[in-house]
Amino acid sequence: MKYIERYTQEELNVLFDAAHSIRKTMQKYDTWQNLVGYSDIYRECYNTEIAVMNEERRRLLEHEFNSEENESLSNH
Repeated sequence: MKYIERYTQEELNVLFDAAHSIRKTMQKYDTWQNLVGYSDIYRECYNTEIAVMNEERRRLLEHEFNSEENESLSNH
């Protein structure tokens, strides 16, 4: 999921919502487990959700770090 850094925050939100919806729907209708590749699709959706959350967290921390850096520079 390293390619995820190329997405904007809006695109990440769409990716997360789609993956989350697909995964929750598959969970709700467990008869889907009989489909070929069910676990692969489920796992990919779950991994997408996690990757998006991690990317959002990274961007937030980066933003906080940059804000603190700018603040400390302006105080000198």
